[in-house]
Amino acid sequence: MLETKLNKKGMVLLFVLATFLIVACLAAVIISIISMNARIVYHQTSRIQAYYAALAGMNVAIEKVRIGESGWVPDTGTISKTLCGSGCDVYDYDIPYTVTMTIYSPNSGPDGVGRKITVNVTYPYTS
Repeated sequence: MLETKLNKKGMVLLFVLATFLIVACLAAVIISIISMNARIVYHQTSRIQAYYAALAGMNVAIEKVRIGESGWVPDTGTISKTLCGSGCDVYDYDIPYTVTMTIYSPNSGPDGVGRKITVNVTYPYTS
């Protein structure tokens, strides 16, 4: 009779440990999924911000060339300007990234036709 009670206690302990192990595994999987989704959302947000920063840089360059502002209209070759939050050619505290604008003189762009403006945005991406 005594032997039967000891075996039941051992079975309950094994059942509790197995249940705890299953719950811990499920929690680890859920945390992993949440972490992966957070990284994806951060990356997508960075890409969208970079897109709009490039658009802002393009609009700034087009406007500066349109009005013929000094230092923005190259007679020959190219001119490069940067747009960022601080310490660059054009300050915009709402721009989270560095935007580099290259303005080509007429008929000297990469395709050889007309004036061309290219914009590059540097934004961080960590996997």
